[in-house]
Amino acid sequence: MGVRLLSGAPLKEEGKMKHSIIKKIGIIIFSYILIICVAFYFCDSIKENPTVRYSLKSISAGLDYEQRMFKGHSGKKSVERITKPFLTKKDLDKIDLKNVNKLMIVAHPDDETLWGGVHLIKDNYLVLCLTNGKATGNVRYDEINKVLNKTHDKGIILSYPDAYKLERVDWGKAGFIPYITEDIKTVLTYKKWDEIVTHNPEGEYGHIHHIYTNNITTKVYKKYINKNNLYYFTRYYKKGDLFKVEDKLKKLPQAEVDEKMDLLDLYASQPGAFVKYGQMIKYEKFINAKDFKNSI
Repeated sequence: MGVRLLSGAPLKEEGKMKHSIIKKIGIIIFSYILIICVAFYFCDSIKENPTVRYSLKSISAGLDYEQRMFKGHSGKKSVERITKPFLTKKDLDKIDLKNVNKLMIVAHPDDETLWGGVHLIKDNYLVLCLTNGKATGNVRYDEINKVLNKTHDKGIILSYPDAYKLERVDWGKAGFIPYITEDIKTVLTYKKWDEIVTHNPEGEYGHIHHIYTNNITTKVYKKYINKNNLYYFTRYYKKGDLFKVEDKLKKLPQAEVDEKMDLLDLYASQPGAFVKYGQMIKYEKFINAKDFKNSI
């Protein structure tokens, strides 16, 4: 019976493979760290780039927080890129707000139209939108821009996270509340607004971002303004519950409903939302914050 000698060659090959894999992983990690360092180092110089601008907080959070502004009236988009974490008075000075005396703060593109479209048509508003629907590329940004151009209103659209991996981002748990608070404070205190309107405390149909937007706006308002000009969007009723109060609600004139529907048609990417919540379209109303609790 012969003796079989085991060769050390396979072991050596296996060792080389492991070393190669570890080396590749090291290179990937080093490259990632280098990219982050370069991004931080050159962050302020990005302002020379006409197409992309990110803030320090966006890079550190690993999320896209590009902030965009656009103007109504002209029919053209005017995009400003902001490198710093927060909106500033200088940013707002770039928008002509001389004849804009009302402010609307919403969570998503389409909220301004679904809950306040007729008001946008009638009066001059600055719409501050906290998210830009980034999951759908620039589609919803383009849609809200079309709406505000048609209603001749001004707007600022920020890029706080809406959804991540098909789930809504909880701004509180994710640590974004201080940032949102600072941005809302800047706009609220920029000038003396005749009217400020936002989502109601129930978030209409319970949307967590609507509730956060209401809570933050109300808190900042009470701290820095606290007059009697804060309003909330009307109370929401499900289709199955609407009949219980329908006779007590005031409907918009049909001509105004038609105008509002024309605006909603500009949101081609959101037909499902308007079908789901469309029963409230003709009951658009702003309720003074102090009266909301006892309102119908």
